[in-house]
Amino acid sequence: TCPCTLFQDTVTPGIYEINDGVPLTLGVRFSSTTAGTITGVRFYKAASNTGTHTGTLFTASGQQLATITFTNETTAGWQTATFNQPVPINANTEYVAAYTTPGTYSATPGGHGTALTSGPLRTTDGAGAFT
Repeated sequence: TCPCTLFQDTVTPGIYEINDGVPLTLGVRFSSTTAGTITGVRFYKAASNTGTHTGTLFTASGQQLATITFTNETTAGWQTATFNQPVPINANTEYVAAYTTPGTYSATPGGHGTALTSGPLRTTDGAGAFT
């Protein structure tokens, strides 16, 4: 049942703090088994991940559909930003949800090696195959 998210609040990264020291855009490719709308973007934040963060929804070919600047962030944990308008998506079509960080981020190495399904949302595995 939706509203739904790829990563539940109980999911935490394997490494809380990676500091590459350069701005990065990190994302996840996903699709939905049904048409619907995307209302926002989330990312997991370590306490050292400070500065301005933006979230963006792209088509798989890189066309920007919506962007938002995160505000009222907490010190650490899941951060959510909601787009001004929900973005319609098509069933069985790939999109990318991404966020830009000043250089520090959290991750789980190999975390996208296995496909993930959450409600109608699904990611690809490391080989690019959908579940």
